[in-house]
Amino acid sequence: MVFSATLAPFEYFRDICGGELGAYKLCLASPFHLENLCLMILDNVSTKYKDREHSLENVSNLIYSVVSNKEGNYLVFFPSYLYMQVV
Repeated sequence: MVFSATLAPFEYFRDICGGELGAYKLCLASPFHLENLCLMILDNVSTKYKDREHSLENVSNLIYSVVSNKEGNYLVFFPSYLYMQVV
């Protein structure tokens, strides 16, 4: 059995997690309004392991800039717990 609210595409993750070919899947619509979503992806800052030490200040400044300009709830993804703690 595999359970996740985020693993997509389903078939790919079913295969790498050992799910069976005929596995039951249930996909539900998000309960959140789409107009509340603001997904930001920056491709000019590297968080690769070899670049992390040099990107700390940029990442910290970018996060601060976003959250200080508009009140709200934010979710930031990091490549590791250590990097998250340092940022």
